[in-house]
Amino acid sequence: MAWYTKEIKKKYRVRTEVDERTNDFIREPIVGNEKKGKYSENDVYIECSSGMVYPISSKIFEAWVGDRKNGTNKIQTYKKIMKENRKIILKENRICGDGEGTFQFEKQYLDNIVKAMSGTYRNGLGRSPFDKENLVIEKYEIPEEDIEQYGKVRKGIEERRGKKVTLAEFSKVYKEFANREYGYSTTAYNKRCKLEVVTGRELFHKTGKWEIFLEYLENEL
Repeated sequence: MAWYTKEIKKKYRVRTEVDERTNDFIREPIVGNEKKGKYSENDVYIECSSGMVYPISSKIFEAWVGDRKNGTNKIQTYKKIMKENRKIILKENRICGDGEGTFQFEKQYLDNIVKAMSGTYRNGLGRSPFDKENLVIEKYEIPEEDIEQYGKVRKGIEERRGKKVTLAEFSKVYKEFANREYGYSTTAYNKRCKLEVVTGRELFHKTGKWEIFLEYLENEL
């Protein structure tokens, strides 16, 4: 729905869904000689503090009232919106008890509904929904007990060597471990860390290589 994205991004703050497998926006299937499919515009929506608004067709829009981030109960917000806009609602699907629901309305009432759902943001207007600033990726965190385990291994290595391990030495071993376990070149290793917004250490932990990694450190340093 390119018409939709181009038409509304200057007036509202628009976003789109993120593929959690790649930490990138959802793409269309690859066509011809493309290396990657084009970004899909089927999941673009207007961001509102009370939920989101998106097109069903060129003439009909749907609004979802709820809180994706916090699971906050929006039942009062939903009731208020429905009461004030009852005459323009075409179809309603309320999810009882959860303080959320969806309803459809004609495009001509888009301003009314977005305003009622507190979607009139000033910052982000004109920005493409596929702008990298819209990629909100949760930072991966290694549990505290595993950080302590790493610290003990490192301390043991430095006591045995009688000197500290330099950053260059750590970097070299991390890359060698990535090559051994994943078959990654240095470029591929750096690319994956960048894609997943993790350090090498976090990557090894995230992919279940933690114990093997610690043993490798002890043997190689």
